[in-house]
Amino acid sequence: MHAAIEAAHGNPKAPFGAVLLDRRAGRIVASGVNDSATDPTLHAEMVAISQYAKTDGPAWEHLTLYTTAEPCCMCQGAVIWSGITRVVFGISIGRLVELGWKQIEIPAKEAVHRSWRRDLTVQGGIGESECDLLFQAVSPVDR
Repeated sequence: MHAAIEAAHGNPKAPFGAVLLDRRAGRIVASGVNDSATDPTLHAEMVAISQYAKTDGPAWEHLTLYTTAEPCCMCQGAVIWSGITRVVFGISIGRLVELGWKQIEIPAKEAVHRSWRRDLTVQGGIGESECDLLFQAVSPVDR
């Protein structure tokens, strides 16, 4: 999670950071930071997934996605389709809404529940207080 938080510092106005960890190798194989001001699909998770997809022979089933905030339904959909088997996030979509962030309020676990993916686990609240501080620090105008 520390690496995802570090990545989030790359965009202090939208501190969504994500990394993909290859559990076999024990190393980060891709990372992303939110760039939705340039392209609305460039959420941190999507950037990391796209980056990893370009590698030689990606092995999605061995990956864990760490992200500072719960993936939105677009990002969680990409996780489902990719074959990533584990998602770990800091703060929830509900907490983002409480802080004034515009969100589509569909929890990541709900997206998984409505899919065929029974091998995909979602765990929230990891590094929650540190991630929460990242999002609290952003001016309401920037949300």
